[in-house]
Amino acid sequence: MVHSTTPGQAPDFLRGGGEMGALMRAFDWASSPLGPPAGWPQSLRTVIRLLLNTGHPMYVWWGAEHLCLYNDAYRQSIGPERHPRSLAQPAREVWDEIWDVIGPQIEQVMSGGGATWHVNQLVPITRNGRREDVYWTYSFSPIDDEGMPGGIGGVLVLCTETTQQVNAERRLAEERNRLAQLFDQAPTFMAALQGPEHHFHMVNPAYRALVGGREVLGRSVAQALPEALEQGYVDLLDRVYATGEPYVAESALYVIRDEGKPPVERFVDFVYQPVKDPDGQVTGIFVQGADVTERSAAERSLRESEARFRAALKAGRMGSWETHYGTMTRIWSQEGMALFGLDLPGGLGQVGGPGDEYVAALHPEDRHLASHFKRLADEQDTFEAEYRIVRPDGVQLWLSGRGQVVQRSPEGRALRLISIMADTTERRRAEELLRVEHERLDIALSAGSMGAYEMDIRTGVIWWSPQTYALFGLEPGGFVPTPERVLALLHPDEREGFVRLRAQSIADHRPFAHEFRILRPDGTQAWLSQCGQAQYDAQGQPVRSYGITMDITERRRAENRLREADQKKDRFIAVLAHELRNPLAPIRNAVEVMRRLKPDAPAGRFHDIIERQVKQMAHLLDDLLDASRLSRGELRLRLQPLQLDQVIAQAVEIAQPHVDAGSHRLVVLPAGQPLGISGDMTRLAQVFSNILINAAKYTPPHGDITLECARRGELAVVTITDTGIGIEPGDTQRIFEMFTQLQPEAGLPRGGQGIGLALARGLVELHGGTIAAHSAGRGLGSRFEVRLPLLLSRREGTGDAAGVQAPGRRHRILVVDDLKDSADSLAEALGLLGQEVCAAYGGEEALEKAGAFRPDIVLLDLGMPEMDGYEVCRRLRRTPDGQRLLIIAQTGWGQQQDKERTRAAGFDHHFVKPLDLGELTALFPGERA
Repeated sequence: MVHSTTPGQAPDFLRGGGEMGALMRAFDWASSPLGPPAGWPQSLRTVIRLLLNTGHPMYVWWGAEHLCLYNDAYRQSIGPERHPRSLAQPAREVWDEIWDVIGPQIEQVMSGGGATWHVNQLVPITRNGRREDVYWTYSFSPIDDEGMPGGIGGVLVLCTETTQQVNAERRLAEERNRLAQLFDQAPTFMAALQGPEHHFHMVNPAYRALVGGREVLGRSVAQALPEALEQGYVDLLDRVYATGEPYVAESALYVIRDEGKPPVERFVDFVYQPVKDPDGQVTGIFVQGADVTERSAAERSLRESEARFRAALKAGRMGSWETHYGTMTRIWSQEGMALFGLDLPGGLGQVGGPGDEYVAALHPEDRHLASHFKRLADEQDTFEAEYRIVRPDGVQLWLSGRGQVVQRSPEGRALRLISIMADTTERRRAEELLRVEHERLDIALSAGSMGAYEMDIRTGVIWWSPQTYALFGLEPGGFVPTPERVLALLHPDEREGFVRLRAQSIADHRPFAHEFRILRPDGTQAWLSQCGQAQYDAQGQPVRSYGITMDITERRRAENRLREADQKKDRFIAVLAHELRNPLAPIRNAVEVMRRLKPDAPAGRFHDIIERQVKQMAHLLDDLLDASRLSRGELRLRLQPLQLDQVIAQAVEIAQPHVDAGSHRLVVLPAGQPLGISGDMTRLAQVFSNILINAAKYTPPHGDITLECARRGELAVVTITDTGIGIEPGDTQRIFEMFTQLQPEAGLPRGGQGIGLALARGLVELHGGTIAAHSAGRGLGSRFEVRLPLLLSRREGTGDAAGVQAPGRRHRILVVDDLKDSADSLAEALGLLGQEVCAAYGGEEALEKAGAFRPDIVLLDLGMPEMDGYEVCRRLRRTPDGQRLLIIAQTGWGQQQDKERTRAAGFDHHFVKPLDLGELTALFPGERA
């Protein structure tokens, strides 16, 4: 409870103290165990007066409950969670969260155990809304009071928060550790020397290695390294220590003389850097440098080489000259003038102005380099140069070399520059030719699906061209070829042979060539061919191999296809020979019998034998001719509106003798409704009779054969099912390939020529339909399904007998398709519907016929060679009749983007093959809706 009082009411020891003084004066002490301040013990009064009038953080715990009293300096450390509510409150309630830390310390002081002192003590507290790790340096001291038990009335706390100091020291220690690690790990040698005697304070491993691993810490340079004293390095250290100026040396000779070991010469670059205290006094020297013995040896070798180089200038088409920027003159050597084609008296030339022979000789495109070289000379001692010159005789040369500054002004500007240049024209030409050859090689490799490779046989390092990565299905950045990784890309069956053949070829000093399969990361398999040659050293050991890798997948596939075709051809020829010999045998026998008969003996029976066998041979030859025409696209259909039941009846009539010969039961299930189709009666009957004959041939005696007709949407579907030997699941597609025969079961006749079903599929597809075979496996029968498009009217049941609505009026229609069968069959179908039709088989022909025929409607194929349907449509639209034409696209492409493209080209409609004649004719002008 707090209430207002006037300053005059407060005891003197509570005066002052800022905010805490005001709070104490206003506090209702009568309700506190301490009672009114006037009655407080003198020792407490004294401490409170001190507490309120000092700027040092102070805290008092008083009495048995350790009531809390503190000043302004302390309240800043405890946060709003405890200030001001903790004033005169028991310490256990205020500091419950850290009581396990401070409670024992308070009890020690209160019980007479003496004061405590704590430095950088971690005492986490909650303040400003969060738990913080806070560090303190503090003391707990007893406050005497004779009226209290034990003579101690409370505890005085003098404290300072040291969190920032602790964290700073911790960061400093971490930084020191990091610097120490850098010091130890630095590739250059380092040492820290202290005092005027230059005692070693710190050295890193590189410095220890420089001085032969000798122990130097704590010793002076003169004591640890006597040779440094003899060679004058201690004198240099003394000078740096005395003057405070650093000393820098390059390629300085240091001879290591370690007792019991031969002297070792080292060349070092180093810096003696003075270390100063805050008052600017030198306290030590930091030594840092690098062992450049190898570099110095190289530089010495270079100088000797340059001397030899000068002697070879003339022979090597090289030249030199000196440029003096102080006098603006240039002094040419004889070789330099010969290189530039100059003849100057005494070799003296001019720098700058119109008489500068050097600038005048530069190629116009490189003349700007003269000022660039001057800037380089001002900035660095050496620089490289490459440019073109044009000599007085018109010859253009490429020069390459370097400039060396040998004299500078006090301001650092170049005064004297020596240039040495070589004629590199032939090299540049060779490089250009090589670049062109590389480009040609890259183009050739890419065009030929080939890639180059190179391998270091000793190390296993492999280089691949970009094309090689592509052949293996890899990206150059994501795969590093090694012998093990490359071998893992090969098909497991290829690896052993690949390694063996390659090793044997290299051992035999002969080129190697090998074909193998690989497995690409995308899961695809490919065939590659690799040809190469090893390179050998003087001892005949293989060192490198080079070669070409080529993708031969398509060649392999073609070979497989050719091999399969050859096998089919051989089987076909064998079967054909068998089939032709079969009828020839009875014919020959009949002829022999007839030859031996008496003139008046009856020969009719033998005539029948000959006639039957000749018909069999004729049928076989007809199938062969049909298959040949179909493969060449020369088989023609005579399309007309048909009823499917008529076609089935004719097919059954053809196949019935074969069905009867096997004592089979044939059941025909009609559709129950007329199914009109557009087709060739003879060819469609041939299709269904072939399937029925096959069913009879491959069904054991007394089997069942069912032929069922049905309508499914806009398709007529004929299903022929038998109880025969069945088909293996993997052969249901293969049986429709030309010359394919399946092995029949024992007791059944051998297969035919492998023509019938292939011919059936071709004929069905010419009619715009599909054929498929199904079987659950051997011995489980077969099912063949033929689907043909129906001729539909716009209103079912209102059409003619074929199911196509009679046209409202006659139109002139131009049918354009590069596939002649497609164009002719569509033209015939439209002609049967009473239309006047003209067919064209290409774009140019279509434009010519459109001008003469003047059609009303154009049915236009898109994918034609030379001029596609899009271009034909655009040109038709530009003719005088173009805008009145109804132009309809007929194509195998039916995606939305295809339809958008035809619309943009000027087509009125887009139909996907095969065309539905009912839907097509409904679009014609004047048709009944």
